[in-house]
Amino acid sequence: MIRLATVQDKHRVMAMAKVFHESAGHPFPYNAVHCSSVISACIAGGDALCLVLERDGKIVGALLAHAGPHTFNPVRIASEIMLWIEPGHRGGRHAAAMIDAFETWAKGRGCALAHMVGLGGNPAIGKFYERRGYYAAECHYVKRLAA
Repeated sequence: MIRLATVQDKHRVMAMAKVFHESAGHPFPYNAVHCSSVISACIAGGDALCLVLERDGKIVGALLAHAGPHTFNPVRIASEIMLWIEPGHRGGRHAAAMIDAFETWAKGRGCALAHMVGLGGNPAIGKFYERRGYYAAECHYVKRLAA
C-alpha cells in the first residue's frame, strides 16, 4: 500500500534516508538534524510530499518531493528528492506505483513537469524512466571543493 506519511512514520523514513544518502555517494556526511527538518516539511504537505510504501505492516519505501516554479521559468515543476525502496522489495511494480502517486500529487499541485533523479549512472534506471515518458534533461556531476 502506498500512502501519505504521518508523523509516526518519520523515524523509519529517516532511517531509509540515511541509507539512501550513503548509496548516493555524496562527499558529505548525513546530517540527521537537517534531514529531520526536510522530512517534517514533506510530511506537513502543501508543496512538499512524503509517500511511504507499506508491505505487511512495515514501511519499506519512501518518496520525498517538492513542487514549485522552475529556476528559469515560472512553470511549476515537481522534483523528486528521494525515492528509496528497500532492496528486498525492489522489482515488481512498487517503484512505478510510487511514481504514479507522485505524478498524481504533482498534477494536483498544478505542476506541468515532473523531475526524477537516478542514483549513479545506472542505465536500467534511465530506461525505466524513459518507459514511463521521462527523458534525460541533465546529468549532475559533483566535485568536492577544498574548505
